Amino acid sequence: MEIQVSGPRILRVVGVFVVALVLVVASFDAAIGWLIPMALGGGAILAALLLLADSLDGRAGLAVDRFGRGDMDIINMSRIRVAGVGGLGLVLMAGAVALQYPLISVALVAGLVGGTFMGILMIVTRRPRRGSTA
Repeated sequence: MEIQVSGPRILRVVGVFVVALVLVVASFDAAIGWLIPMALGGGAILAALLLLADSLDGRAGLAVDRFGRGDMDIINMSRIRVAGVGGLGLVLMAGAVALQYPLISVALVAGLVGGTFMGILMIVTRRPRRGSTA
């Protein structure tokens, strides 16, 4: 008789155990010990209210696709041509918005560096040599 336990289940059990251990140890601290039972109680009350509201709602489980309806216009900016002063403004505005998010900024910088490197590499490799008969 072998007991088979999947990896994600073990990780969940260990995670719950670690969180419970941290909560027990923190509850003995005088500074925040009173906060933990209040937070757990408030979370339990909120979970009960959400479950009650979900069970009373007759539409529970029905997901409405707001973009699936034909009467709603969707703006598709992929067809807008980036030309002239308006296009420059569009690109600058998209860059300003993108720089507000750190992961997008990293991707933009990586694309700029990689594109510059590949462009220089292509120019250097395709440049005609002095002795070639091209």
